Amino acid sequence: MTIYEGLAYSIRQSRYKENPLPDIETSAGALIPGALVRLVGVAAVGACIGLATLATGKIPVIGIDFFVAIICIWALIHPCYEAGATAIGAAAFCLLISPGAPFNPLAPWIILTGYLGLRLMMTCHLIAWKSKVAPVVLLNWRDAVIAVVTIAIGLVIMLPGGGVWAVVLGLVTVLVLAGVITWHFRVRPQAQA
Repeated sequence: MTIYEGLAYSIRQSRYKENPLPDIETSAGALIPGALVRLVGVAAVGACIGLATLATGKIPVIGIDFFVAIICIWALIHPCYEAGATAIGAAAFCLLISPGAPFNPLAPWIILTGYLGLRLMMTCHLIAWKSKVAPVVLLNWRDAVIAVVTIAIGLVIMLPGGGVWAVVLGLVTVLVLAGVITWHFRVRPQAQA
């Protein structure tokens, strides 16, 4: 040990003896098993594509069941952003060829499950099967707002005669939601020195 290293060591030791760091007790609250998070993510991805294939009705889509199984297995073995994005792409294709597209009554539920599947897949690639996760890590307030708005639009569509009004309501809501989120995260100018 050199003289400088010894001096630095003694200064650090005296500093910790004079002002010891306080003991801080932290708690993450209830933890969710990583395996459950991964399974819910796979279920959301599968539900997104499953609802989209249901929306096609009697239109035959060759190999779609095989494609759904491949995406679900991919999401289970290697959860990642790409698996969720592929599921949304496949669901969008099925939704576009469905009768009454793009105003199919299943569209809000496809969007909701696709969004939740994508968000969980983005988190799941960081979570091991045996780990435990705090709920606040999984979804934030923006995710909750998007989910509630999408559910509300889906319920309005299900009302008798609610199709056109639901589209207008959905458009206005999406614009307001985008404006609020953009305003909340706008870049603030630096203070002049």
